[in-house]
Amino acid sequence: MDEVLAVVIRILTITGALAATIFVIVYTRSPWRKNVTGRNTMAFMAVVAAALITAVVFRLSGHTLPLWLSAIIWVMINWPMWWRVVILWRAQHQKYVPPPLPPHVCTHCGNVCGAA
Repeated sequence: MDEVLAVVIRILTITGALAATIFVIVYTRSPWRKNVTGRNTMAFMAVVAAALITAVVFRLSGHTLPLWLSAIIWVMINWPMWWRVVILWRAQHQKYVPPPLPPHVCTHCGNVCGAA
């Protein structure tokens, strides 16, 4: 049973690394730098990709991940997660400004008028 779970974990680690890497590659084609949420999403997924690729490399090589490298990976994972907490806190504590209403089109003449 443990052998089956070990194989499942290997497969999930590899497919997770592949998914995170593909996301980062494809996301580079979007305007992710234009807002803080896009930058945070890229940072988080890049860290996940790096962590999972590292796990795959060590798992396939048969070596144990050094404790110092594990600590660096956990710091890297914590950084965008806490950044996201700050983004959420700022968004929830900003004063809400409703977007402007679109211009009213008069049903009588079809022109834009000042009435809302």
